Amino acid sequence: MIRLRILMSRFMGLFRRARREQELNDEFSSHLEMLTQENRRRGMSPDEARSAALRSFGGIDRIKEQYRDQRGLPWLESFFQDVRFGLRDLRRNPGFAAVAVLTLALGIGATTAIFTVVNAVLLRPLPYPHPEELVYVQQVLGNYGVQAFVYSPESSAWQDRSRSLRQVAAYMFAQYNLTGGGEPERVSAGMATASFFSLLGVRPVAGRTFLPGDDAPGSAPVVVLSEALWKRRLRRQPVRGGQRSHAGR
Repeated sequence: MIRLRILMSRFMGLFRRARREQELNDEFSSHLEMLTQENRRRGMSPDEARSAALRSFGGIDRIKEQYRDQRGLPWLESFFQDVRFGLRDLRRNPGFAAVAVLTLALGIGATTAIFTVVNAVLLRPLPYPHPEELVYVQQVLGNYGVQAFVYSPESSAWQDRSRSLRQVAAYMFAQYNLTGGGEPERVSAGMATASFFSLLGVRPVAGRTFLPGDDAPGSAPVVVLSEALWKRRLRRQPVRGGQRSHAGR
């Protein structure tokens, strides 16, 4: 608590610098006068008495600087001095100031963009239960290179024979034409196995997600709509006919 009061006192002293300097000068003048009078009582002449008093201080400027360091925040005062000097220099060179501001803006913008991506991809956890246990698997298909692990007979083999993964789901995203109930539009959608939502631990806002038999050969098509598409295209109305679920996030 005492340290906090001392710090606050030093900080408030930054805003009373002129008054603080005047008090410092008055204090040194008073001490110097007292030493001068003491030397005169010892039999020195006025000039000798004042010279001896000055020598006893060992340098007034040096003592004042030490006093300022003890009563203020030197590093903060130095920072403000550097800022003032920099602003004066920029005012004298407007061209250089414009280039400096532009460079800083580009640097800050690029750094912010990089941090946003890194934070979203690496630092911020995925919005699923136990995200540290999720694994994304890809496969290499000869000349086609690395491909996403999509629904195929291999996915069933992965689920049945894997010793490290508790559950496996396959999916693939693509663009599709949405027709009916309004103007046709191009939407992003995906095909996934029935275990997709249960693996992620995601629950729908309304309706249901996939059931174990929804991806079996010959089963009726099941669609899970995003909440945004459900609001925009269907105005939150239930879809009639067939096995359809709506309103997943």
